[in-house]
Amino acid sequence: MDFKLSQKIELAAGLINQGGVGIAPTDTVYGLVAGLDSLEAQNRIYQIKQRPPTNPLIALIASWENLIELVADIPEGALPLIDNFWPGGLTLIFKKKPGIKINPRHDTIGVRCCNNEILNSLIEEAGQPLVATSANLSGQPAPSCVDEIDRRIIQRVDFLLDGGRTALTIESTIVDVTDKSKINIIRQGAVSREAILSGRDIG
Repeated sequence: MDFKLSQKIELAAGLINQGGVGIAPTDTVYGLVAGLDSLEAQNRIYQIKQRPPTNPLIALIASWENLIELVADIPEGALPLIDNFWPGGLTLIFKKKPGIKINPRHDTIGVRCCNNEILNSLIEEAGQPLVATSANLSGQPAPSCVDEIDRRIIQRVDFLLDGGRTALTIESTIVDVTDKSKINIIRQGAVSREAILSGRDIG
């Protein structure tokens, strides 16, 4: 990572810790991101994206420690999925720890560890997990490069980190692991159903 990009990440992290909202690449698509501790910033994301407030945001993490901070427990069945598909294009839904500010209407939290150096450096520099959703207006395709991001979104954020085209160019697969007897694939995405089922002992 070059010095200029490192400086941009440092500035972006400072803005996040001041309640800012920005755009950053992940390994799947570009995301609208903010600090997990700022409900005001999360509300801005909903306004910028024109997203219904009932649709939850996800948390992006860079470490096992981040996960422990957020979730009430880690079901045994989630461990093979974490081992096989993190970092990568898989979002896992867990029961949320009390007091975690993301998605106050919900008792669960979607969490993903991304395989993207810029994004993970931003999380580490900010010193907190990020909340995120794809950087498109609600109902539009998710962008895999900056040129695909709607100008109306870019004009309303505090920073934009350009990491070129994302590696996977498709949104993450979402799997609910809160039911300890089974897994529930909520959305097909970057990780196939076949890979999910073969990567986990469901016997």
